[in-house]
Amino acid sequence: MSVMKSREMLTMYSYLSGTPQILAPRLGGVNRRHQKPRLLAFGVQPGYTTPVAPPKPDRTTGCDKPLVRLLELARSRAADIDRFYVRLRLRRVRDLDRLFREAHARAFATVDCLRCAACCRSPGPRLNPADVRRLADHLDTRPAAFAERYLSIDEDQDTVFRTLPCPFLEPDNRCSVYAARPKACREYPHTDQKGMHGLLRITARNALLCPAVYLVTKDLGRKLNPRG
Repeated sequence: MSVMKSREMLTMYSYLSGTPQILAPRLGGVNRRHQKPRLLAFGVQPGYTTPVAPPKPDRTTGCDKPLVRLLELARSRAADIDRFYVRLRLRRVRDLDRLFREAHARAFATVDCLRCAACCRSPGPRLNPADVRRLADHLDTRPAAFAERYLSIDEDQDTVFRTLPCPFLEPDNRCSVYAARPKACREYPHTDQKGMHGLLRITARNALLCPAVYLVTKDLGRKLNPRG
């Protein structure tokens, strides 16, 4: 299953300044003697909606200021988010996939990707051979020529774009190769996938990178621990 690939797991793009910012959410160290640990509930003010007449995107990120504020809030709650997903991994929640799908639908009824595009700036996708062939065909070039111009191999030996933001991101946050975009981009942020229990680690990271995933996390926190 494809997941978005971070160049540095503990370094994320600063959406306000454009500079790296160190975030080190702890993903371990839980007392496993507790078979059904209490989940944490947290979140932003209920009823958050994208304004009807949204403000202009932040000039350094292309992301609307309300969504930037969501990302800032997510980063401020990084420890809580980490603990929530660590504890969720230790439980077997019935219908977890369904709960994620429902929360995903509610989040994306609020968040318009064209007013954000944070995932196109960082962390960027991991590309597979089929992605390279599809993109090369879309651009009417050979896969080798496409790879030479746009791709590189990172420290984990994964194929990634040579530069970020994505070379195909337009100024209006649209994707110039949308019909041929990589599989990782098609599936991001992976919160409506099957087998979500196996994706909880990456979802915890994505909650700090994608405002919709933060809203999904907040939604799940309320449902699974309504009195938290």
